[in-house]
Amino acid sequence: MSKNVAERLRELRESLGLSQRQMSTVAGLSSRGWQKIESGLSIPGGQTLMKLMEYGFNPAWILTGHGLMTLSDVSGRLVENKSTQSSSIACDPELLSRINGIISRVYTSMDAHISPEDMGRLAAGKYASILQASSDPAERLIMAKLFEIELKQDFKVSGNDA
Repeated sequence: MSKNVAERLRELRESLGLSQRQMSTVAGLSSRGWQKIESGLSIPGGQTLMKLMEYGFNPAWILTGHGLMTLSDVSGRLVENKSTQSSSIACDPELLSRINGIISRVYTSMDAHISPEDMGRLAAGKYASILQASSDPAERLIMAKLFEIELKQDFKVSGNDA
């Protein structure tokens, strides 16, 4: 059976042997914030994913379940520090936060529901496509804004078809 974001984060926390309170501190969240994420009421934002990445956990695995739980270099060793991570993993926390915010805002404004798992998949997919399309941070933010416009248009088109 496939796990959702909340179940993967519980697995991650348990692999560290931490309580929810301890994990909230590691992730830079309030205890209640971590509880909401682990119970599936919320998904981790870009800053939380970056914090977990600093500890060697793979944000793509957290959001989608694809790949390995931990970030590894080519020899399979766990990535142990920020300098190693920054040379082997390109991550733009501002972009990831923006994409999560866009999806949340658009779905809320359209009075629509999206599960945390589907939101994670949608955010991860759009994030990957934007990263692949451009290496310029300013250009990436423009592409995120275009994504917001496209998402709103998709809602309008599907609303007219219904």
